[in-house]
Amino acid sequence: MDESRIDQMATRLYNTAMRAGVSGRDAGVLLECYRFAMNKREVAFPDPHHPDLLHPARSALILMDDLGVIDRACLAAAILHDSERADLDTGIGDVDRLAGSAAARLAAQFPPPGLDHDELMEQLVVSEPDALAAALAERLDHVRHLHFGPRERWRPVHRRTVEVLLPVALRCHPRLAQRYQSWCDAFARRLRDQSD
Repeated sequence: MDESRIDQMATRLYNTAMRAGVSGRDAGVLLECYRFAMNKREVAFPDPHHPDLLHPARSALILMDDLGVIDRACLAAAILHDSERADLDTGIGDVDRLAGSAAARLAAQFPPPGLDHDELMEQLVVSEPDALAAALAERLDHVRHLHFGPRERWRPVHRRTVEVLLPVALRCHPRLAQRYQSWCDAFARRLRDQSD
């Protein structure tokens, strides 16, 4: 396994956290969470250039860069979560051990994979603001990389994003809503081109 991309992302995550105002101690915790998440992902994605490999750090980068989040619990919960694959998600006990009870409380509110649209929306809207921000950022990173995945997933993921994720983001996080809207518009054009 080529460690260079993983290590480069670790450096980027740490430096972004420090620039954003995260304490050195908390930035260290975020790195521990990232390394823990990457242990599973290196096995799941042996190709060091797989688009899903660096997902944990990208979720935290969205929170810091787009929302100015510096709360360790929120960032760590996002790093340790995977809404697409339950086998890559981190159990609540490990979240607690790595990042503390506040992060575990947020992680416990994340909707699991496989919910229908109504269930997903219901679980998102009743979650507390930090849990919602982390969940929306994590899912945004997944949808941003949809074009790398199998084409049969494009329409159902686009539909879920338009019908659930974008409306929730519009109500709760204007910057994330803007990012989701841009993605929805761009992917709608891609789907039209695919149909022509």
